[in-house]
Amino acid sequence: MRISTAQQQAMVLQDLQNISQHQLEGWNQVATGKQITQPAKAPGSWTHLQSVQREISQTNHYLDSITALTSQLQLEDTLLQSYTGYLQDIRALVLQANNPGLAVVDLATLGQQVVQWRNAIIGLLNSRDAEGYYLFSGSRTSTPPVTVATASDGKKSFSFNNNNDIRQITVASDITMSSTDSADALCFTVNDGGSCFNVILMLGQIAQTLQAPPANLSTLLAGYLVQLDQAQNQAGSVHAALGTRMKALDGIRSDHHEARLYFQEQASQLGDLDYVSAISHLNQQKVQYEAALKGLSEVANLSLFDYL
Repeated sequence: MRISTAQQQAMVLQDLQNISQHQLEGWNQVATGKQITQPAKAPGSWTHLQSVQREISQTNHYLDSITALTSQLQLEDTLLQSYTGYLQDIRALVLQANNPGLAVVDLATLGQQVVQWRNAIIGLLNSRDAEGYYLFSGSRTSTPPVTVATASDGKKSFSFNNNNDIRQITVASDITMSSTDSADALCFTVNDGGSCFNVILMLGQIAQTLQAPPANLSTLLAGYLVQLDQAQNQAGSVHAALGTRMKALDGIRSDHHEARLYFQEQASQLGDLDYVSAISHLNQQKVQYEAALKGLSEVANLSLFDYL
């Protein structure tokens, strides 16, 4: 079967078009650094790449949540250390007050010191996080744990946010973690074995007792020491649980970093261009293109006499 000159020209032109198209795609790959520039030409790889990129995005979201949560927990850790320190100082003061040799004016001075520490603890409980939410308010983050009202006679009254519905932060698939602890669990409801007491109110009672000492002062102070020890034990339990959460969060963060590195390597293998191979392939296409052009020129110069 003979092939006409027109057919030969059409075949060579088709080759030139194919090579040109491949070159264009190759240069697009080089320009973007991406192996897949047209998803339709590699649907399987493109779908896999999209899946991997979604995993990277989700992992980054978890890591962002962990970063924010870690900041909150570190702040709570610092505040709990200060709270425990205040309780220890107040306990030492109560021991000092249980001295029969102290004058009434000296006891009143100690009582005023307790008031100052109580106010410091209230300020600590009303601390806010970086976003302006109350740290120890449970899920009612816009309401302070302690609200103080001062009457016309100078007496103070307190309202307490006893919300224990702690916000849960998703830090991994099917894993959530408490954001912070509530003031209620920390010091508004301290179990004394038979009932419960509120540390803020208890400190007010200590201050009043010292400022107007009754005859049974020593007995009352002994009871306050027991309550202060119970308050410190409860604070210690909350602090220990916080430390456990922080340690677990570090492990989850480490797992996410390893997972992200794995997914990034997969994404690179699927999507990133091998420049050495791509340039080599372009050079080969250039040689093929030039050869096809030469072939087209030769076909164009053929005459009918060449076939006789």
